[in-house]
Amino acid sequence: MNFFALLFLCNSVTAAKHSLEYFCTAASGVKEFPEFVGVATVDKDFVGSCSMIIHRKEPKHTVIKKFFEENSKEMRMYFLECQDNERFYASVIDGIKKHLNQKTGKHVLQQHSGCEWDDETGETKSFNRYAYDGEDFPKLDLLKHEWTALTEKALATKLTWENNKVV
Repeated sequence: MNFFALLFLCNSVTAAKHSLEYFCTAASGVKEFPEFVGVATVDKDFVGSCSMIIHRKEPKHTVIKKFFEENSKEMRMYFLECQDNERFYASVIDGIKKHLNQKTGKHVLQQHSGCEWDDETGETKSFNRYAYDGEDFPKLDLLKHEWTALTEKALATKLTWENNKVV
């Protein structure tokens, strides 16, 4: 979401370190939980979410609400991106279930990704890490452009993701 990055860089507050984080959760076979939920934060402040249950975007931060009111095309893009994420995470969790030979059961995939920026030093850090059924799974080394399997179960998924440059 380009506007979050813009907000992140343009809305500097007094703190030297800033962050943009995404928390995404996909569930399979868990009736008590939506199949997909995504949440975005800027500097640890909740700014928006989307969910398969409500099928709409929910910007919460005042600056973001105002931005969307003034930029309806961006709001539409955000909504479409939420729908794309729903489909993407459903296919990812299905792929992991295949790798692990899991035809049934309750399964949860979580992703935590984002970046940090120190406006005094200019240092930036990015991260992209997954968990599956409560255990660490692969993480992406953004400097080396390669996945690291954090458990033996994650190895087949890591190899697939490294060979699929779309993920």
